[in-house]
Amino acid sequence: MKRAPLNLPSLPEQQEIARRAQVLFTLADQLEARLATARKVVDRLTPALLAKAMRGELVPQDPGDEPASLLLERIRAARQVGAGAAKPSRRGRPKAAATPVQLHLDAAPVPSDSLPPDLLACPLSECGPLSERALLAASELRPEMFRVQLEREQGLGAMRDSRDDGRVLLEAVG
Repeated sequence: MKRAPLNLPSLPEQQEIARRAQVLFTLADQLEARLATARKVVDRLTPALLAKAMRGELVPQDPGDEPASLLLERIRAARQVGAGAAKPSRRGRPKAAATPVQLHLDAAPVPSDSLPPDLLACPLSECGPLSERALLAASELRPEMFRVQLEREQGLGAMRDSRDDGRVLLEAVG
């Protein structure tokens, strides 16, 4: 093996090869950093879009649009009408008229003690700060039950008011 010839480039050529390799390693490091930054942005994008959608900030709002509370009432009424005529599923079993949570929320007034203590704080922790109106729409509670639950959760310290550009928003604590 000692006798086998080994051709090496000249010293200036070796130095140029090392310099170009160093430039490429630096470029690779920069690309890796940009990729990490882009991944962080993408990870925050979906929750940010959902939060903006819940606050009604994605598109200009039409003042002539029906309020969410009326739309929710129409949906509830349609569910109650369709509950009696549940269609069978593809497997032949009848579908449930509504989920237990929907039945629970649509039923006659329920004591607020029977609702989870973080019913409103959960959407806030998932979506970020929301207006009271957006949180009401997301909760699907009746306005009077929503008010009781909101006061209950604020009293427990599960949420608090925050200000954003002069608007009062609700945000989860912790």
